[in-house]
Amino acid sequence: MVITIMNRLRIIKELMTMELKQALKSRWLVVYSLLYFILGLTLSQFSLMGISYLGLKAVGRITATLINLSLYLIPLISLMLSSISIVGEKESGITEWIFSEPIGVLEYILGKFIGLVSAISIATLLGFGLASWLITSILPPEDISKYLYFIVIAVLLSSTSVGIGLLISVVTKSRLEALGLTFFTWFTMIFIYDMIVMGLAIAMNLKEQIVFFIAVLNPVETSRIMMIYSIDPALVFLGPSGIYTARTLGIYLPIVLTSIMITYVFISLTTAYLLFKRGDKI
Repeated sequence: MVITIMNRLRIIKELMTMELKQALKSRWLVVYSLLYFILGLTLSQFSLMGISYLGLKAVGRITATLINLSLYLIPLISLMLSSISIVGEKESGITEWIFSEPIGVLEYILGKFIGLVSAISIATLLGFGLASWLITSILPPEDISKYLYFIVIAVLLSSTSVGIGLLISVVTKSRLEALGLTFFTWFTMIFIYDMIVMGLAIAMNLKEQIVFFIAVLNPVETSRIMMIYSIDPALVFLGPSGIYTARTLGIYLPIVLTSIMITYVFISLTTAYLLFKRGDKI
């Protein structure tokens, strides 16, 4: 039993390393990291100039900009890289070689997931690196912890998006189909879902708790609430629904939202595993 577990872990590590190396070579990931690097440099410089005049309001504006950028970029890059991962290997015939070895579907899915999340997390940390170096030199310890919390949320959003992307990669038959479904999913999560929630709330006069429940069905919206909570624990920015949520859940809100994000990952990976195991691996 122990030997079997150790063998599985070894296989997952090898697959993870292979996926990590391949993902780090992606041009999209390099562009993604450079965008964060440039943004971090620019915003950090503005923060150094603006804090003397605006106080912590400058930091709030910087963080708000980082939130908006993250909610657009992280899901897009994560979905793009992961959605073509499995279907791309099917098209190129690599899966035939992989499954000629004693490798199970579970190890294959987990190896890809961990490798992709690791690659995107590295790119995110590198992108935030310069901003962190400058901002932490001028912020008090309590604000530094908020900034680090923001980075953790970015990694959580990346993990959720990779899980969804792998599910897309399993159910599609070509790279082109996978990319098409990826952009549709991204556009729905970023733009369409918000309009649907607002429309339902207005048309049906929904209560705050129902609006919150519908909103967090979208992992991007869950991440948005977590990021806003890091700078505004009262969630005043989100209106009545946000205020109600903050008052009801209080200090347990981050735990609830983190649990929701982890549930997204579990459901996505489990569904991808079951569909891939049932379908044609090659």
